[in-house]
Amino acid sequence: MRSGATSKIAKFLKYFVITGVIVVFSLIFITLFITLTKHKEKFNGAKEISRTNFLIFKGQVFVTIAGAGNFLVVGADANTLSPIDTKGYVPQIAKDKNHIFCGNKAIPLLNPNEIISSFYGYINDRHHAYYCDYSTLNTDISIFEQFTDLYKTEFDEDKPLTYHNKLVDLKSLSPTSLTSIFFAYAKDDQAVYYKGQKIPNADSNTVKTVNQTILGSSDQVSLDYIQDQFHIFYKDKQLLNARPENTKIYHLDDSHFDYAYDEYNDQFFIYDMPFPRTIETSKAYNLYLKTTLQNDIPIDKMLTQYQTDHLNFLNLSNHHTYHELFYNDQGIFYWDSSTQKLSVACPIPFDTKTVKALSNGFIADQKNSYFLEAVEIRHNSRYNKRVKYIETVMIKLANISANSWQKITEIRNENQSYSEGVLWKTGNDYYFESSNNKNNFYESTLYKVKNVDLLLSGNYRNLKKELLLPITNQPIACVAKTSF
Repeated sequence: MRSGATSKIAKFLKYFVITGVIVVFSLIFITLFITLTKHKEKFNGAKEISRTNFLIFKGQVFVTIAGAGNFLVVGADANTLSPIDTKGYVPQIAKDKNHIFCGNKAIPLLNPNEIISSFYGYINDRHHAYYCDYSTLNTDISIFEQFTDLYKTEFDEDKPLTYHNKLVDLKSLSPTSLTSIFFAYAKDDQAVYYKGQKIPNADSNTVKTVNQTILGSSDQVSLDYIQDQFHIFYKDKQLLNARPENTKIYHLDDSHFDYAYDEYNDQFFIYDMPFPRTIETSKAYNLYLKTTLQNDIPIDKMLTQYQTDHLNFLNLSNHHTYHELFYNDQGIFYWDSSTQKLSVACPIPFDTKTVKALSNGFIADQKNSYFLEAVEIRHNSRYNKRVKYIETVMIKLANISANSWQKITEIRNENQSYSEGVLWKTGNDYYFESSNNKNNFYESTLYKVKNVDLLLSGNYRNLKKELLLPITNQPIACVAKTSF
């Protein structure tokens, strides 16, 4: 009897828990449905304030914060709300008769009638200076607040901000002297600022912008680096021991990374992080390289420590690669964004004394030629087709030297509006090098040409398969790989 009663109680508790879970999830679903329905119905007919993210709806002021949605601006006067006079596009700041607003918050102590200057998010009067960022992740929000955000609407004053327009008080000793350097950089008589943060060791009297070299293109002012008389800075961080007069900033076309090179110390930086002077590799990694690559280096002769001095850029753009490649006499290296480390792609496969770039993704030495190709590997399961890892592959064309190549002509599209690629000749063979193999039309960098006359006629876009033969079954000389 006692066992039967226990069994009934257990069964009752089981049904009770299951029913409770179903009820809770049903309430959550209904609440979310109602909330989402309300969101869709809102703000029809709202008045947008020009050059800002602010809008007026039913006599109330709201602001749109990128990544977070619309928020009520408490205390804002809808009748006098207007954009501010500012340098640059600063839609996160507006004013009414009594306040200056940074997103949904009034900036304390600033008088809208006494503003001296406003530029790229900086704003000041005679007594105070602030920086209002466009939209940043709110790191102060709790998990509970993130959950309650699902139930809050734009009309709730306490709606949590997953993203916000971060306001920084410069605490400037001389706010009237605040001036713009370039975009997120500013200075006053006492300090230099990046997005409102004071940059340690930066000299406001000698600070200036820095030109960066777009490899394969021209120079332009860097958005992220500045310098003073003695230092180079990346945002609010100093590049260790880098000398302004000897440091150059580089950016590759179609790349997400910026690099600095201090010629005096022979030191590369990615952002503000210096490349390591040496890279250790294990026997297991060398075995992986040996089995992946087709090279003539015996496993016992492969290096277990690589020096990274005297590095050079291998590719001048990322149109055929997913990585920026660097090389010296020992190897080819790349920055692995998944590990945040400089990694060895392979032992050096070519003669560094005679190698030369034929184009952005095509190089050759006195014996062989090599071309670079961007490769994307995806998961192959039924429910997962996401990118597994990306590779930059160097493919070897044996016994075709640099001097054997002849550049015939550039191949442009039918409208002549952009370059499709370049036609090359070596011996009796013609090759087509695509301008970019990271698109839907050209999957490879280099093709063998079947019909040169038709290719030169310009009427070829729909005949790619008949004209171009991908290069296959050639040895892989090097692989840079980043996992996701």
